[in-house]
Amino acid sequence: MRQRSSLADKIEGFQHEQHKQERRSTLNANQRKQQRLQLDHPHTYRMILLKFGLCFFLSCFTGLAILHTIPRPHALDGRHSMIRTVQEAKTHSSVNDFNAHAHSSEHSEKIDYRTETHNTQCPFYGCPIVASEVTALGDITVQSDAISQHHILLTHKSNRKIPAPVNQDRAVLINPFSPVEVEIRDHQGSYEPRNNFLMGIFDGHDSAGGAVAEFAMTEIPLRLANKLNRAVSTQQNGPMFNSTVGQNKVKSALIQAHNEVDEALPSNQAMAGGCTANVILRLGSTLYMSNTGDSYSYLVTYTPPIDGLKFDNNTEPTGTGDLQPHLQGSIIIHHENIKHKPHLPIEKLRIESHGGRIHIPPTYPMGSRVIVKSSVHNEDVGLAMSRSIGDSEWTKVGVIPVPDIETVDLIELFAKMGENSKLFAVVASDGLFDNRKVEFVTKHLASAMFESPASGHEKEAEQDGARNMLENVKRLIAASSPLKADWYRDDISFVAVIVEL
Repeated sequence: MRQRSSLADKIEGFQHEQHKQERRSTLNANQRKQQRLQLDHPHTYRMILLKFGLCFFLSCFTGLAILHTIPRPHALDGRHSMIRTVQEAKTHSSVNDFNAHAHSSEHSEKIDYRTETHNTQCPFYGCPIVASEVTALGDITVQSDAISQHHILLTHKSNRKIPAPVNQDRAVLINPFSPVEVEIRDHQGSYEPRNNFLMGIFDGHDSAGGAVAEFAMTEIPLRLANKLNRAVSTQQNGPMFNSTVGQNKVKSALIQAHNEVDEALPSNQAMAGGCTANVILRLGSTLYMSNTGDSYSYLVTYTPPIDGLKFDNNTEPTGTGDLQPHLQGSIIIHHENIKHKPHLPIEKLRIESHGGRIHIPPTYPMGSRVIVKSSVHNEDVGLAMSRSIGDSEWTKVGVIPVPDIETVDLIELFAKMGENSKLFAVVASDGLFDNRKVEFVTKHLASAMFESPASGHEKEAEQDGARNMLENVKRLIAASSPLKADWYRDDISFVAVIVEL
């Protein structure tokens, strides 16, 4: 490249220096002009700043006003108080997870939300309480919604070693359960919606059993509530839930809810697992006892001793190894559900008519199985029940989600009970009864719910009642476990609720 001459370089340098001086002169002139404006016209300068500030303030205020006019969700009319959910995080979802799970399914029906205190949301039909892991509860239980003077709701995961134990049981209580926004009247007059409740047990099995049980626990109350709400809103002046026509509507809603949940279940979960579904629903003076599978549900009448309860100074059990129930009163167990087992004639007929195979042990018919060549396990697999939610490989051979439903007229039932008798309802997974009979378990529950010594003050009585109930239940779970710690124990879950007229 050709180099420039020395004269050209000098001329170029002179021009560059002159350009820099012109720029500095222009800048100085602008600065002097601004200074003269501030010195000669201070009022004008302040007015300019004030106008800029005012414009900024108006812009911010306008933006806030616009945001304020945007519609936001409103809290529905709060007819009942908020119920917090207490549970073990590893085994059960929170109330927010409960609602989020309902939204996650593309088959889920629309949920309305009620905003309450503690920034917790509940579905429009009520706030679900899910079971607490019993080992996660301390001696002081008044902060746990799983235990109160009116109900108890607990779970205990299995002792399986390999693979690591994952609790596949799900238990829920929604009390009050208020799916209907209009007043309903029965033949005895109007009733309070706060007396309604829904309690359920969902016992999962196989690798996806926990997910299936979670889905069923979430979706069945939701779909049932929506159907009941629609049924009443379209027939406000006709027969209500306690009439024969009304009861048929509730039964139909329960059956539809089970069928829809079975169909809406994600296919990968339905292939790899299933669950039972035992639900007890109270609407007005009628109980609806719905059963799919082989979990347990029943009612209990408790009658205190004629000469009253007696407590000595030592209300603790007689020894650390004392696991027997100490019931002073008496119990009558009634309205037990029929477990759906393949050997039962009506179940056997349906399954075999669909080409299914059934194995019935000669000496133990309750151990019957529906046999399917499973594509998931690549071998013959036996299902220990004839009805369930999920288990899609067994659906093809007649295993159905349809529940059996029994109705109980509470007015008639209470009329037959003694003056001081009490009624409570129980739903439980079969793990609670693997090593103990129903009567043994029920005596423990009755003792915990009705025979705990109370203190003089209401708050102390509530604390003592919850504490004694927890201790009774811990003994029940210990008594329901195998004699040797290394013997297998299934998941144990149950809900017990006192029923008042």
